Amino acid sequence: MKAKWDNKVLKWFFGVPGVIDERVKNEIGHYAIKTVIILLGFETLFFLGSFVYATEFIHDFENFFYITTIIQFFAVLWIVVLFAIRPLHRTGITDQEVTKQSKTKYVKTLRSRWLKMIPLTFASFWFLSSIFEFSSQSLISELFSSAELGESLLFTIFFNGAMYFWEKSHVRIIEDDSFK
Repeated sequence: MKAKWDNKVLKWFFGVPGVIDERVKNEIGHYAIKTVIILLGFETLFFLGSFVYATEFIHDFENFFYITTIIQFFAVLWIVVLFAIRPLHRTGITDQEVTKQSKTKYVKTLRSRWLKMIPLTFASFWFLSSIFEFSSQSLISELFSSAELGESLLFTIFFNGAMYFWEKSHVRIIEDDSFK
């Protein structure tokens, strides 16, 4: 049977490795609704506060826009992580279940996947960070500066390593009932 597109989106966004059944959908729905309500409250208060602050105290709207956008991005990211992703992790929905025999194979596959993603992660961070910092010099000279390359390489190594170990920590060993 072919998987529905909404199940694929749920598996991708929330990182659910197993089957999407009614229990999983109910858990995801519960935490997603809670997260959306919190996001709505935050966005309303943040918009009202930044509007009042901007009309009273700000004369340089470009920098104010950049700062509020960054604050909003990280706040929304943390709200989603704290109120949707972490609670789903505590319920065990996002854990990868493997048998004792298949754990080493799964960990090797996981390591291989994150090693294959190194060039993509490096190129993405390198290009995006260069675009945001090229106001002082040309884009090409910013792209190929040693500081930018080193910063991107350091981020890539740290990020891919942290993601590998994070995913590895979510592997749960279950008993294999097929031999009993």
